[in-house]
Amino acid sequence: MLLALLLLLAQPMAHASPLATQTPRAGRYHVQITQRFHAIGYTGVLNIRIHDGYVNGTYTPDTGGSPTFVTGGTKGSRIWLDLHTLGGIHVEAHTDGDRLLGLGTSLEPRMGRMRSWTFTATPLTTGDPPR
Repeated sequence: MLLALLLLLAQPMAHASPLATQTPRAGRYHVQITQRFHAIGYTGVLNIRIHDGYVNGTYTPDTGGSPTFVTGGTKGSRIWLDLHTLGGIHVEAHTDGDRLLGLGTSLEPRMGRMRSWTFTATPLTTGDPPR
């Protein structure tokens, strides 16, 4: 898992765009989080605000659950997010055009083991239905 994360972070960013900005920037994304090596997956809406390299916002599951806090940071075209849902998922991602792609990890409290997730966030447009 660590090797996969290191390989992902070592990939060149051909379509990378800088995320860090002194001007506040907001984004609304449809998120798919899928447990690697299993068929378990979750979808929802991520609303984030980026300012001076800091990220904050909310994640709301498509299942209608309550919004949970999201915190994180940026450096160049990279972003890290802590989704305070599903027991807490830490995501390391990069930009791919307008999308955010990355890997996440979480700790399964009862078993004391790590889980690995793939993370995809696609921008929602104004014509997309609210979730």
